[in-house]
Amino acid sequence: MAGIIYKEESYKIIGAIYEVYNTLGTGFLESVYQEALEYELDQRGIPFESQPRLKIPQVRTITRYGTGSVILFNCAESPIENVSIGDSA
Repeated sequence: MAGIIYKEESYKIIGAIYEVYNTLGTGFLESVYQEALEYELDQRGIPFESQPRLKIPQVRTITRYGTGSVILFNCAESPIENVSIGDSA
């Protein structure tokens, strides 16, 4: 079984996410959680970029641009998308 690659960074990020969840609970729009997470990441000194434009290559020469929610620790290889906290599913 492989270990966590960025263990320290992962624990910091998860801690920030749970702080937001424990403070706000459920029921808000995604934009509220986004803003709260950005605040918490900033307070903890975790480097991030909010709503960056990501180049998404498509078939042939067509290129689309998308927006990632948050890129953490300058790791554009795996932006966080669709993170749900508290889902029982």
